Amino acid sequence: MNRRYQMNFEVGVPVARAWKAFNDPDELSRLLAPPEGAAEQGPYTQKVLEVDPMRLLRWSQEADHLADRAEFTVVFEATTGGTRLTITRDSFGEGEEAEVFSVSNGLGWEHGFRDLVLYLETGQIVKRHYFGASKSCTGMLYAERDWGIEVLRVNAGSFAEQVGLARGDRLVRFGHVPIYAREDIWLLLAEHGPGARFDVEFIRNGEQRSGVGELSDLSFREVGE
Repeated sequence: MNRRYQMNFEVGVPVARAWKAFNDPDELSRLLAPPEGAAEQGPYTQKVLEVDPMRLLRWSQEADHLADRAEFTVVFEATTGGTRLTITRDSFGEGEEAEVFSVSNGLGWEHGFRDLVLYLETGQIVKRHYFGASKSCTGMLYAERDWGIEVLRVNAGSFAEQVGLARGDRLVRFGHVPIYAREDIWLLLAEHGPGARFDVEFIRNGEQRSGVGELSDLSFREVGE
């Protein structure tokens, strides 16, 4: 199955400068290197598929630990104020896990490109999006729906199991924090380490329930966390 996500960004630098950020090995090594102590995400296999200098760059990415294969296309267009970047991510994979990974990875790429725009316009590498930002995990596979977050799978021994969550539950709050989207959970996991205790409100079969658990260490991490 092919899932497509497209993002548009404008950056206040000439096309040549934006192009360099995607193609210069020295610059890439600084931009993509995780901060000291952060978890590595690789290894990846990347293959350049198409290059039209100053106009288009397309490449593929896959790895044994990833739930799908993806192709990325970046189109560079000059504007009066700088450069417009149109980024397309085509994700190929089957099943529920691949669907969740595609959505969460697409969100991570959006965050990463925002950091890239910030770098190009200020010269500062801030790495807000790097893999390893989370201090802890919930141990559950979950999906975004129109109304919020639905639980799809719970790992044994994890925070999610302690809370009493099960497939089909609809999350409402962690502590006093309302949960609407994946980003809400990511923010909590970046702020709180393993052992942090949370009351969780959720809905099951039309009935509002609650449970308590302690956030798990990263060994319990599920796809999309």
